[in-house]
Parts: sequence; C-alpha cells; structure tokens
Amino acid sequence: MTAKDTFTTKSGQDTNIIGSKLEGETINMEVGKDLNIESLQDKETYDEKNNSSGFNFSVDVSQPKGKPATYQNAGITGGKNKGKINSTYESVTDQAGIYAGKGGFDIEVGKNTDLKGAVIASEADASKNKLSTDTLTYSDIENRAEYESSSSGINVNTKPNAKDKDKGITPNIGVTSSDEADSTTKSAIAEGTIEIRSNPDQDLTGLSRDTQNSLNTLEKIFDRKTVAEQQELAQLFGQVAFKAIGDLGLKEGSPEKAALDIVFGGIMSKVGGGKFAEGAASAGLTQLVMNELKNIKDPALLQWATAIVGAAAAKVVGGKAQTGASVAVSEVKNNWLFHWQKEERQKAIDEEDWEKVAYWDRIDEAQDQIFNSMGINPNLIDWTDPINSKLLESISNQAQELEASSNFQNSFLENLPTVDYPTIIAAGSISVVVGGAVLYKYNGSWVKASSPIAIGVGKWGEATFQNESKLVDHFVRHGKEWGNITKTEYVQKARNLLNSNVEAEIEGFTNNLGYTFRYNKVTNEFAIGHPNGTISTMMRPNEGRQYWLEQVAKYADL
Repeated sequence: MTAKDTFTTKSGQDTNIIGSKLEGETINMEVGKDLNIESLQDKETYDEKNNSSGFNFSVDVSQPKGKPATYQNAGITGGKNKGKINSTYESVTDQAGIYAGKGGFDIEVGKNTDLKGAVIASEADASKNKLSTDTLTYSDIENRAEYESSSSGINVNTKPNAKDKDKGITPNIGVTSSDEADSTTKSAIAEGTIEIRSNPDQDLTGLSRDTQNSLNTLEKIFDRKTVAEQQELAQLFGQVAFKAIGDLGLKEGSPEKAALDIVFGGIMSKVGGGKFAEGAASAGLTQLVMNELKNIKDPALLQWATAIVGAAAAKVVGGKAQTGASVAVSEVKNNWLFHWQKEERQKAIDEEDWEKVAYWDRIDEAQDQIFNSMGINPNLIDWTDPINSKLLESISNQAQELEASSNFQNSFLENLPTVDYPTIIAAGSISVVVGGAVLYKYNGSWVKASSPIAIGVGKWGEATFQNESKLVDHFVRHGKEWGNITKTEYVQKARNLLNSNVEAEIEGFTNNLGYTFRYNKVTNEFAIGHPNGTISTMMRPNEGRQYWLEQVAKYADL
C-alpha cells in the first residue's frame, strides 16, 4: 500500500505486513495488539535424473569365392550412463516493511512488534522517527543457493580385437560439479526513538539500524545449460588426458603414472566445477593447469604432463590434439635459457608483458647460435658449479649484444613463419612490435601476418556517417559508452580508430568487399568503415575482445 503524502492507519487487533510494503511520506500507525512484518523468500528447486544405455552385437563375416563363410571378431559393444542434478535456491528479493519518506514515522503498538527479515525505514532525520511497543522481537532470514551434479557410467567391449584399454567393462570418467552461496537478510529499524515499555533496558545491540543495506539478495548460481557444458567439457578433457597417459606406456602402479593420474584427476575436477573464465576455455584451462604443473619436480614427468595438457586443451576447444601437445611442450621447454632467464621470462608471462617475453625468446635464439658456434652442449654442463660462472656470464653478455644488433633482429624477423591474419586473430593471438614489424604469438611460436592488413589507412580523416539520421541513431545507442561526449567527438573517435595502423594494441583488417574493421584491445573500441568511405559504426562492445573475434570469424574472409 502506498500513500502520496501521509499514511494513517488504526487497528484494534493485529496488523500483519507479510511479503508486502506500506509506504508514505509520513506514516502514523496505531496497532491495538501485535505488529508482524515478515519478508518472504523466492524459492526454486531443480531435480533431474537421467539414465541411458545401448548395446550392440556385431560379427565380421567373410566368404571367399568358393569357400564357406567364416565368422570373426564377434562381440558386444555399448555402454550405460547415469547422472543427476539437484539445485535449491531460497532468497529474499524484495524486503517487506514500512517505508517512510522525509516526514518520518510514528508507530504505537499495543503488544509485540515482530520483524522477520523486515525493516522499518525512513528518509527523515532521526528526531522524526518513533516506535513505541510493549515488547520487541526480531530475527534475520538466511538465504542459500546450492547445486550438485554428477555423472558416471560404464563402457562394454567384448570383441576380441578390442584394444587392451577398451576390453571388457571399463568406467566412464565421472564428473562432479557443485557450488554454494549464502547471504543474510537482516531486520532493521531506522535511526530514531525505540520505546519498549515493558523492558526499557532491553539490549538492542543485535538490531541493525542500517535499512539501506539489509536486503542482501542472493544471486542465482545454478544454470542448467552451463552446468551441463562444464560436465561435458570436463569429461572430454579427462578422456583425452587419461588416454594420453595410457599411450605413454607407463607401468601400471608406477610412481610416474600415479603422479600423472593424481594431477589430471584434480584438474578435471576443477574444470567440471567451472573454475575458469566462461567463454575463454583455452586460456582459462591453461591458467588453471599451470598451477598444478608447477608442483611436478621431475623434468621428464613435466614434459609428459605438458604434452597431455596441450592435447586435451586443444581437443576441448576444437583444435588438433597434436598441435596442442607441441605447443604446450614448447611453452615449458626453452632450449637455451639459463635458470634465472627462465624465471624472468615466466615473470613477464605472469605480468602479460609480451614485449619482454619476445625479448627473452630472442635471447633464447641468440644463445642457441652462440652455443652452436662454440660447439657446446649446454645440457652437459653443470651451470650451478662456480667454475662455470665466467662462461655463463660471457655467453649471457654475448647474447645480449647479439640480440641488440640490427643484423640479428632482421635475420630473426626474416626467418619467422607467416600465417594468414584472420587465422591469427581467430586464435586469440597476442601481438608485439619488434624492429618495426608486428609479431604474433601463435601455436607457441612468434609468427608474422601474411595478409596486407593495413589497407585503407589514412583515408578516414574527414569521414562521417552516411547521413544525419544514422549518426544520431548510433550516437544515441553508443555515445554514452564514452560518458559525456558530443556527436562531433564521437565521430572523431571513429575516424581516429579507422585511421590507426594495425600494431601492438590495434587489430584490424579490410576484407575483399572493402569493409574496414578496427579494434583497440586496450580501450575496447570497435569501428567499421564502409567501402564508400562512410562510417558504419563505432562502439564499445559489452563482450569485449570476444565480440571482436566473432566479427573476424564472420567477415574477414568475405
């Protein structure tokens, strides 16, 4: 109930405000008996169980001409799977109570006033707020959200020619995913006078007087589609990873195999729980597993583990397993970097300082050349022995001098492979500028873009939208993304971006239809230039770089 000015109510019995609000600029209430105010929770439950099974019997039949038929490789193949999802959500989303404006409230209750996750709020000065009641009780409401999902199953293959790892009854990799959250909706009364007639000295230290921050709505954490995708992702990752472990041929029960099983079991559990960034499976997966791999001290075991990670990650995001494995190994194995140099390179990776990473990769190449020219195999030298400290220092200094020379940098650039620009961008590659050239980190190596990507630069200095109507439309929709700017400033931003060369923070292309696309990954600005020289759009996409990658996939090859 809402009153525009003063809300006055008088009752000889109880007054109950359950899951609702009483609002007015000034509120005057007389309650003969009890005043009960209670907030209600929104509640949702989800329960799902599923079972599936399928089995086939097959036999290979061959009958050479003039001979009787033979029957081989008879057997049963199939499987049975089951899963369940349970979710519970309970939270107050709209707090019941009495809400007074700048006129305050004057409430007199004959018996008890009881608040359950409810408020008596006011915008007025404390001197205008008064509650007089014989007794006062209050309690909070606990909000909670939780879900748990699990899946398991078996595969059956009784065919004689089945691979050892598939023979008989084998388990499907079970994936468990769960999460929980909670909050408290507190009872509160605005600052003012509280008169408790039967117990003037009642301790009210547990009563909140902050009515602005008492609701604490709990957001929903369960989404059926997301949980299912996490389970599928984890299961696919696990299938590839554990198959790769089996293909290593390690003895069952060996410390090496046990260590790998433990590492990848833990990773798979975290993937299933969705603990990495949504919409960036590859990057999130890599970030997640690297912390696990750092705990592996054995170099050979680390090489195996990184190969498995690469294969599984590539499979999960739709790539080729072999490529993924080689990328992962190349990231861990730097041929000719000393220990302290590897630490500096890793520090640069952690800080996302890709120019510094590229520098250490050039030092890597320079030291490779120096070792080869000296006929030295660095793996046969104990670099921790003080006797080799002078050699280490000499090679490090020579590598720095070599890396700084223009001849080396030119040779380094000339020998880099080239990859089509749309392919590079679709892979989410990072870029740096070296010796005036733009390089991209692609599949674990630095590459150049083979396409002429800076077409049309410089021609947008006087460009504008096709007509005033289109300018107004785009400005109304997107101008606010920069705050308080004018239409003229909005157009100039589009001109500046379209005129930008494709370099460190600027990505872009001009497709065969003549449309120019530019994206600034630092400021999250995106623009399209029309083939006729007008501006098609200028915006800051909510999805950020993911939006840009979608545009590349759609339009780069047109």
